Amino acid sequence: LAPKANAIEEALDGLAVRGGDFDAGELSSRMRQKAILGDIVGTWQKHGKDRPTVAFCVDKQHARDLADQFNLAGIPAAVIVDDTDDDVRAQLLGDPDAGRPGDFADGRVRVLC
Repeated sequence: LAPKANAIEEALDGLAVRGGDFDAGELSSRMRQKAILGDIVGTWQKHGKDRPTVAFCVDKQHARDLADQFNLAGIPAAVIVDDTDDDVRAQLLGDPDAGRPGDFADGRVRVLC
């Protein structure tokens, strides 16, 4: 699931391309617009509400902003990035060696960004 195509098209219109790819900083900024983030949350509420969800984001700030929007809507969301503390990661994903499921598997967190 994704935001409405026209919202994405508008956000990408005129976006700088460097080395054959979108400029990462500018892409992040545009993907963090309230219209885009709100559309993602609204679409999830409509179609993915009962499903554990992993949301792939442009960068760390995009992940944090998206998780914030889900949390503001009352949907428990969390962020996992490369520098997420091991204890936080274990809390979210669980510890298979200890036979302990994490918050995501237990449904306490519905969306991982």
